[in-house]
Formats: sequence, structure tokens, C-alpha cells
Amino acid sequence: NATTDNKGKWSGTVTLRFKKNYLEYKESIWNGSKAYVVVKYRSNCGKTETVFQPVNLLDMDDSTRNGLPGGYKVDILEKDVTSYKNSMVMLKNKSGNITGLYLLEDNHVDDGYPTIPGFYKITSPVGIGYTLEVWNEKGIVYSVGDITIERGSYGFSIKCEEKEILMKPNERREVSLSIMNTGNFSDTIYMYANSSDSNLNVSIKSSTVFLYPKEIYDAAVILQAEEDFRNSTSLYINAFSLGDPSVRRNVSIKVASSLPDLSIPWVKILNEKGKEVDRCICGEILTIKAAVKNSGYSSANDVTVRFYCKTSDKDCIIIGGCLYDEVGEYQKYPSIKLDTSLLHERRYTITVEANCKEEINECNNEKSVDILVEKIPLDADEKRVLITEIYYYTHANINNEYITLCNPTGSAINITNWYLTDQPWKRFDLQNKILFPDFTTLSPHSSITLSFNATAYQKEVGRLPDFEYGDNTSEDVKKCLITGTVRLNNKGDVIALKNRWNTTIDLVVYGDINYTGIGWFGKPVSAVDQGEVLKRRWSGDTPVDTNTSGDWKQNRRYGVGQSDFPPTTLEIHGWFSAFVSPDCSFDVLSAELKRTDNLVLLNVYEITNPGLGEILENLLENDKEVYILVEGSPVGGMKDEEKRLLKRLEEKGAQVYVMAAENKSFSRYGFNHAKYVVIDSETLVIGSANWDNMGFPKHGSFGNREWGIVVKNKTLAQYFTEVFFEDCNPGRSDILPFGDFCGGITYNLSCDVQQRSYEKHFTPLYVTGNATVIPILSPDTSRHTLMDIIESAKESIYVEQLCIHLEWNDGLNPVVASLVNASRRGVKVKVILNCNPDYNNRGNL
Repeated sequence: NATTDNKGKWSGTVTLRFKKNYLEYKESIWNGSKAYVVVKYRSNCGKTETVFQPVNLLDMDDSTRNGLPGGYKVDILEKDVTSYKNSMVMLKNKSGNITGLYLLEDNHVDDGYPTIPGFYKITSPVGIGYTLEVWNEKGIVYSVGDITIERGSYGFSIKCEEKEILMKPNERREVSLSIMNTGNFSDTIYMYANSSDSNLNVSIKSSTVFLYPKEIYDAAVILQAEEDFRNSTSLYINAFSLGDPSVRRNVSIKVASSLPDLSIPWVKILNEKGKEVDRCICGEILTIKAAVKNSGYSSANDVTVRFYCKTSDKDCIIIGGCLYDEVGEYQKYPSIKLDTSLLHERRYTITVEANCKEEINECNNEKSVDILVEKIPLDADEKRVLITEIYYYTHANINNEYITLCNPTGSAINITNWYLTDQPWKRFDLQNKILFPDFTTLSPHSSITLSFNATAYQKEVGRLPDFEYGDNTSEDVKKCLITGTVRLNNKGDVIALKNRWNTTIDLVVYGDINYTGIGWFGKPVSAVDQGEVLKRRWSGDTPVDTNTSGDWKQNRRYGVGQSDFPPTTLEIHGWFSAFVSPDCSFDVLSAELKRTDNLVLLNVYEITNPGLGEILENLLENDKEVYILVEGSPVGGMKDEEKRLLKRLEEKGAQVYVMAAENKSFSRYGFNHAKYVVIDSETLVIGSANWDNMGFPKHGSFGNREWGIVVKNKTLAQYFTEVFFEDCNPGRSDILPFGDFCGGITYNLSCDVQQRSYEKHFTPLYVTGNATVIPILSPDTSRHTLMDIIESAKESIYVEQLCIHLEWNDGLNPVVASLVNASRRGVKVKVILNCNPDYNNRGNL
């Protein structure tokens, strides 16, 4: 659009461009030699008028068939360019005709030419003798003649084979450039380069080069990376023709740091089911997983990934990590396990950090995520569940390791998914475990036992365990789940009871082991010998629990399968008869046996007395039940007369058993040294004598000095009935039927009655009334109870013994020490011991 002045005139410059691919160009210009410039305008009366002017076509590059050969006049005026602003450059031929016009730069016309003040580029027919004039509003301001216009153009190309360059900090590189003069004239090419990154310096070895047409020159660009060079940048190399400054070329090169660039795109916290969580129960094992990415142009070597747990900026601990030799184009996914049982109830920040020796950007090397740890508080009763027995040093080839747990509270406790482990210091998922199955409940005031082999446990203990965790030997016993291998070490070990969340409920350390973890104080419990059970002390009905070895210090040895009757005091009303041998023992015992209505339970070290055997035979013949338990390996072995007597009773119908083991070391007791009989569940006869001719002589003229007592009371009889069947349990490996023990025997019982010159002094003492009775069983309660009785004496103590060992394995006999102490505090102490000059009694009193 144009507007005339007040005189109706307008003048100006219009730039027209032609393109070969225009349809009109091909139809109207390609074959022509002239063209017409048509101008349409609207007059004052509103009528559209048209004027046109013919122009000759110049063929600059063979773009027309019949155009005049044309060329360029290109230059930058050397005079003060400020005076040339908005000036017109004209080219005139010899005839004074204007053959070309150009509005000096900067002319604000987007013609693709450089906006260099004073620049012009005029097209004109080829020829000589041209004059160039510069005009402004005042007239001509500059003129130069004898100008030649040649056909052709300036041009060049610039190439760089390297499109992307990787550089390290402080590295120097040379990049090759290829420059070719593609124009028709010799030319000088000027080059310069720039970088947008101040840490990358760029220079060109030869920035100006003169080239003949078609000549090629190899230039070099110098790159120098500074210490802090990290980012990617584009490097531009620019060049232009000094012959025609409008001819410009450039090439771009991407320059990037060759260092790796590590980042942590994400961190996830997964629970044991693999679900992403942001909170957990204290004790869960969480998986912390992260992605490590390298966005750099080279592999990161020796990459260290660390996992941190933070509660504050000052409280930060490393919880794991891993190393990678290389992190390249593929992401790595490091992960660790986090045992939250070691954490408190609070919110934590888990941070993952990846580092290598040198990289582009260290600000994106870590990622954090929060987790809330919550605790399920232990019930007060749950805390009181204890390990009360451990049997770890088993007999050879008998896999009867077992552990007993006790609930001393009045509440039932669900211990589903609780477990035992010998690796309490390890992470939950790495521990070897014996896991209790679903719906496992500890009843109030009760115990449960887990054995490696239920059948072996039954043989040694007399009953099946509650659970089996190793061998599968009994369908009647529940099975515990095993992870890993749990076998108790004979030399020393740690055994811990834990709940579902890896919280330690109880822990025991024994033997040669150094443990300094939670749940235990001080030295381990002393190791025990083969076949011996570790047993916790009790104070009344409560197990002792101080988490020290003192909880397990006993005053007796607990062999596997031995009974553990607690100290008992019975207040009873009954009928009592005291007797002694040789005076009246046979008469009292035989009288009680003959009064049997139903049942006789006899436990005796030895029985060879034919008179007592005859009475028992008569009972059997009258359909009475008789159970007999004897020692299978008495000193000197079982006598033939005892074998014959027992064989005869067995044939008459007696249930005769022998306490004997294939290996003596497997026996529950050193000897079955009992001497008592329970009659009809209401009469107890107990004494010091074996049932032989010396202990119960038929005539009181000879024999041993023995004592005995008859007590008619159902409570006391029931107590010893329990003791009898605890000892005489055919399910035990050391209880054998007499027939299996002795096999076939030919018997001929002697009925001879020996008589000597002893005169009877004592008759039975009969008493009816109330009494305090303290049953003393060995090894269960004998030491503790006997010493308590001695220590309670105020006036006198009379002792009658075969012998007393002065020294025990662990030092002075404590019973002797108690007697001495009693004497020193004023108690009258008298001791009668047997004297046998022919017996080696060294070490005895």
C-alpha cells in the first residue's frame, strides 16, 4: 500500500522476487527476454487505473533462455556511512541509462542481505564502463566510474565432518573444517566462531583465507574446555565472503561434556508382598529399591550407591549400599533390605545417593522418600513367655533336640508366626527360624515343647512333644515351618524367641560363645554334659527371669527324661506305722501286702526275699494286679535268685519291668534306687531296705539296720502313684519288660530261712493323727529339701547312713557343710555310719 503526497505524487522502491518453481515463472519468464512491471492505483474519483513499464530480464544463473547476461556489483562504501543513510545506489551504462538500483543498507528490507551500513548489491547487464552513483534527497553524493560487470557470482561451502564432539574438563581439541570456493571469482573467506558456554573457549587457526574458484582449504577450530565445563552447548562457526558479504555460511557443532551424568529418577519402599508403601509396622522387612540413570555421554565407572535413613539433618545413618563397575545406557536398580525392628516409632526419610569420581551434574544424584514406622505394643503377658528348657547335647544318633516354652500368666497367648532362631542378630529374612503354625496358642500356666524328632523325644521323655520341627516321624504331632537350618550347637549357641515383628521375647546364651546383643547380660550359661538338659530356675510358681546365667543355675543335674517333681509339703490325716529291720520289718510289710484288695505298685532296687515273693504270688493267684519295677543293673549285676523270683511272678501275671538302657550313659538315673510300694491307692510303705533277706528278714535274729514307715492316706498314696508311673513308663527307652530283659530262665527258689543271735528290741509304732509329710525324691528335690530341713533344725539332728561322701565333684559335700554349720550354731548333731574294714572307703566319712 502507498499514499501520495499533497501534490498527488508517490515514489519509492518495491522489491520483486522470482522463483523458478512458480508456475507463472515457467510460463511467462523462462522463454522471454522482457517482463512488464504493472502498477495498479485508484484515482481520486475512485476509478482503478493501470500503468506498466517494460523491463529487460537479466539472466544471472541460466534461469532464462533469452535474458541478457547479467552480473553483480557488490561492495561496502568506504566513506562515512552515516551520510549514506536512506541513500540510493545507481549503476549507469555509457549511455547514461540506469541499469541497476539498490537502497543502501540498513534499508529495513528483508531481502536476505546483510544489514551492514553502506552495503549494496546491484544487478546489471554484463559490460564495461559503468558508473556508480549514490543519491540522496539533496542529489548525488558519491560517484565512481570505469566499473566492469562480469557474469558470475561469489560462493563457498563450509563443512565439518564432526557433528557432535565430547570433551572432558581441561581437554584441548582440534576440529577440522573444509572450505571450498564454489563461486566464479577468486575470493577471501573470513571465519569466526562463538560459544554460548563461557567454560568452552573457541578459536580458529587461520580466520581469513584466500581461495581461487574450486580451491579447497582445510582449516582447524581449536576447542579448550575449562575445569568447570559440564553442560552441552552448540558451537557456531560462521564465514562470509569478503567479495560479496551477502554470501554467508555457517556450520554448527554440538559440544557436550564426555562425563557421565548420574541421577536417581525414583525411590520406592516395598513391603514383604512387594507392594509400595509409605508406612509399616516396626519389625517388617522392607525393600528399598531405586533407579540409577546415566544421562551422560559416557559410562560412569566405579559407581557407589548408598542408602541413608534420616530422622533429622543431624541424625543420618547408612543402612546399605552397593557398587557397580559401570553404569551405562541402561538403568540400574539397586535395592537393600531394611529391618525395621531396629527403628523407633516415628517418621523416617530414606535417601538414595549415587556417586562416581567425576560427572556433569551432582545436584541430581539423590532422591528421598518418607516412611512412617508404627509399633504394635507387646501385651504385658506376651513379654512374660519364656524359654524354660533347652536340650542341645543329645545322645549319639538320637536327634532329640528340644526346647520348651512356658506361659506363666493367667491368660492364653496367641503365638502364631512367633519363631525361634539361633541367629537373632541377623536381619529377619536372613535368620534361620522355627516358625509356629497358624492358630498356635499357649494356654494359661502351661508349657509346650518343640522337638527335632518326636519319636526320639517320646522314647526319652515318655510322651510326645507338642511340635516337631526337623524329622517327620509322627502324624500325631503338629509340624513347625523351618526356614534355613536350626540345629543347636553342642559347644555354645544363642536361642531366641521372637514374635512376628522380630521383637525378642526371650533369649538364652549358653556354652562357649560371646554374645553382646539385646536380651542378655553377662556371661553365658555354663555348658552341660551330653544327655543333660538346661533348665530354668523357678521361684514358687514363677520362672526366674533376669536375662542372666543365674536364671539357669541349678543345684542338681537334669538328665534328659528325668522327672522334675517340685518340692511338696502335704498336711494329711492318716494312720502311721513305723518299723525297723531286722526287728519287725517283715511282719509289718507282709501284713500290709496280705491286706491288698486290688492293686500293688512296687518300685524296688532289688527283690530276692522268697517270703515276700510268695505273698505276691498269692495275691496274683487271687486276681490282684501287681506292677513291679526293678533296677536292671544293680551293683554286681542282677542276682540269679532275683531273676528267678521275677520270672515266677511274671508267669503268675505280674507286670514286671526293668529300668535298663542299652547304653548305661543313656539311662535317666544312675540307679533306680527306690524302695516303696503303693497298695490299693491308699497305703504307702516306704523305707531304706531292699526287698531281700537282709532288709526284710523273716525272723528278726539277723539282717541290716533299716527303717520303714506305713502311711494310710490317699493323698500321699496318689503322690507316689504318680511317681511310680512317671518312672515305670513302657514308652521310655530305658523301661523294658522283664521277659525282654532276661529271656528264658530255669528257676529253683530257695526257701531257707536264716537265723542268728540278734535279739529284737523294737516293735512297730502305731499312730493315728495329723502330720506334715515332706516327700523327698532324688534327684528332684533331695538336695534342696534335705539341706532346708538341716538348716531349720534348732535342737538336734540324728543321722544314720551307710556312708557319706566327703567330697563331691564341685567341692565339699554341701550336706556335710550344713551339718557342721548346724553343730556350730549349737544344734546337737550325731552321725552313725557303717564300718566295714574290708571295704575301700577312701573319700568317705
